[in-house]
Amino acid sequence: AVEGLIAQVEFFVDCESIGTDTVLNDDIYELIWTPVAGTYVVHAVATNDLGLTTTSTSATVTANALPTIDWTGPGDAAILHTGAAVTLSSTATDTDGTVAQVKFFVNGESVGIVTTQVDNNYTVSWTPAAVGNYDLHAIATDSHGAMTSITPVISVTASYLPVISLDSPLDASVFDAETVITISTTATIVDGTIAQVEFFVDGVSIGTDTVLDDDTYEFIWTPVAGTYVVHAAATDDSSQTTVSAPATVTA
Repeated sequence: AVEGLIAQVEFFVDCESIGTDTVLNDDIYELIWTPVAGTYVVHAVATNDLGLTTTSTSATVTANALPTIDWTGPGDAAILHTGAAVTLSSTATDTDGTVAQVKFFVNGESVGIVTTQVDNNYTVSWTPAAVGNYDLHAIATDSHGAMTSITPVISVTASYLPVISLDSPLDASVFDAETVITISTTATIVDGTIAQVEFFVDGVSIGTDTVLDDDTYEFIWTPVAGTYVVHAAATDDSSQTTVSAPATVTA
C-alpha cells in the first residue's frame, strides 16, 4: 500500500475463498492450492490496515487430469525369443482430453511412438536381438502435454529357442505299408534343456520322447498305406517350442 500496510491477501477460486496470506515476502503473497481436474476462475483481494480492499484481475485456468496407462503385454517375467518379434502393448485413456501418443521403451531407449489406437490399446513390435534381461515401460502423453509412465517397470528375459531337425524319414521317402518306421530328430538348445520332443503325423500328435540320446529323440510309427506329412516339435525347460520342417512320406 502507498500509505499504511497490507494486512492480508485473500485468494478466491470461483468466487469462493480458499485462504489468506498475511506474511509479506518482498511484496509477494502466496497460497498453495491443489485443484482437481476442471476449469476455474482465480482472483485475489488485498486488504490494508485501514480495511480498504482492492480486487485483482481474474485468471481463468484449467487443471488437466493426467492420462492413465496400463501395461498389457508381455507380462512381467515373461520369456521371449531372440530374433522373434514380440508385441509390446498398453491401454491408455484421458478423462478430459485425448491421448496424443504412447511411447514405448526398452532398457530406457525408445523403440516406438504410437499415435493410433484400437479400443484404447496401443501396440508396437519389438525384436530382442540378444539373450539377456530387458526392462520395458511406456509413457502416455495427453493432448495437453501431461505424461504418465508405467509403474513398475516390466522385466522380461530373452532366451534362445530350441533347434530341431527331422533326420528321418526324409522328404519324399517311400516305405512298405505296415512296416515299423523310426521317426528320428536332433534337438538342442544353447541356454537350457530339451524337455520333450513331440511327433506329429498329419498334424495329429502320435507321441513324445523325453529321453536324450546324443541330442537324438525318436518315436516308432507303423503307418498303413497312404501319404502322410510328418513333423516334430521340441519344447525346452521354459516351455518354448520350435517346430521342425515337415517331410511328406508314402507308405
